[in-house]
Amino acid sequence: LRCQSGNWEYILGRQAVTFGGMSVNPTDVFSPVSFKALDQEFRPGVDALRIIGGLGETAEIEAGFLTGKNADSAKNGAYLRSHFLLGTTDLTPILAGFQKNKLLGLTLQTEYGQLGFVFDGAVIIQRKSAQQTSAEMPDKWTAWTLGLNLQWNENLFTMLDFHHNPMGTTKPSEYLTNAASVIYQEYPQSLLGQDYLLPSLVYQLSPLWSLSSSVISNINDGSFINTSQLEWSITEDSLLSGSFILASGKQSALSAEKQSEFGDSPNSFQLVFNHYR
Repeated sequence: LRCQSGNWEYILGRQAVTFGGMSVNPTDVFSPVSFKALDQEFRPGVDALRIIGGLGETAEIEAGFLTGKNADSAKNGAYLRSHFLLGTTDLTPILAGFQKNKLLGLTLQTEYGQLGFVFDGAVIIQRKSAQQTSAEMPDKWTAWTLGLNLQWNENLFTMLDFHHNPMGTTKPSEYLTNAASVIYQEYPQSLLGQDYLLPSLVYQLSPLWSLSSSVISNINDGSFINTSQLEWSITEDSLLSGSFILASGKQSALSAEKQSEFGDSPNSFQLVFNHYR
């Protein structure tokens, strides 16, 4: 359900509530995309009420309330964010609460000629009742992604992101035990290490053919996973795409202890035909 009154828009119902525009977005706390699955056209939705208001030509404010899974009030979420321009810099601060945890984040985008600069970062404060038994476990993390993008010409666009995940660990032997911690269950983080390099490209081979490829590289253990896709626009209403995932890294000798993050991931291929009516 959507309605508009003046500069204000109200959206009620199941919808995708996503933030940021990078490979990994620490501020995207409600509807993140899985990193290991082939990307899909549709995003998961949540039951939410969103209110968006325009504050002039270059600024807006947005507030939202999201219900928890199975109407569980303990898993409700809410956020307040604004979006405005400061010169040529695009700024989007956000304050959010999810499962009684707190997030304070900022997305920044600017450019110099053909070179773009993007930053997405968040401070995550874990609820007091979720403290671990170990005194060494922190209750506050600062996750961030720093990226550069370049439009080489009308056909080639590239991105290079660096992501720091303070909730992860640099030791592969601790991946599984660390991922069982409370913050991993409540904050939508699926990466297990701490430091990542994420290059990607999109190349328009012709008006009907396009190629895209992206890599998630775990700097700590040397493993990586590559997702590449070739698309063919058969007609205005039909699209054929072939995608594959190629993983590399040390494989685990025991299922209870990983040797690398992506070494055990299987290689896969997917062929999809889409027809729009």
